[in-house]
Amino acid sequence: MIIKVINELGLYSKGGYNVSFTKRGKSWSSLGYLKNHLNQLKPQIIEQKYLNCKIMIINELDNTKNETILFKDFYKTYKEELDFKNKKKTIEDLIYKAKMLKEEIKNIDKRKEFCLDEIERIEKLLINTKI
Repeated sequence: MIIKVINELGLYSKGGYNVSFTKRGKSWSSLGYLKNHLNQLKPQIIEQKYLNCKIMIINELDNTKNETILFKDFYKTYKEELDFKNKKKTIEDLIYKAKMLKEEIKNIDKRKEFCLDEIERIEKLLINTKI
């Protein structure tokens, strides 16, 4: 499978951080690699350079075009996946933080118990000590 991004002028994306289009362009071997390319770009650049493009999926055995996807449809799905991953990571981070806070509370309770025992011991010493 070969993935190419083609603009309305029939030119192909060269990929990279400074997006430009040429007659040959860049080929990606999977949609995942194309997503990795998009991850390095700011959303404004993606929307400015790619939104009117199409994604061509080509059978590399005989160079026939298998499928064409509107980039804006692909990008919408990509953003939804990214939003989901970000939300999932946020939830995982919050769960971890809650777990760590519970551990901290346990440690505080242990420390509190130790301090109360120490106070009781000191008070007993003071009562038994005549000054």
